[in-house]
Amino acid sequence: MMWERTAELVEEAGGEVLLGQKVVALHRDSTGVVDVVVKDDAGRRRVPVREVISSMPLGELVLALDPVPPGT
Repeated sequence: MMWERTAELVEEAGGEVLLGQKVVALHRDSTGVVDVVVKDDAGRRRVPVREVISSMPLGELVLALDPVPPGT
């Protein structure tokens, strides 16, 4: 219920919600995350982003960052 409402709010604000995707990597630069590599039954693809809301566990999220944060 919480995530469904979050998805509604994101879409109402003009954002896109991707479901059924496995996050493979989050590419970042000095400004933050710039694109996300996702995988589904059709294969892998890179999705350019301005912002990311993730439901993956924090430990997995940190390990998916590319480059890996210092001290990880």
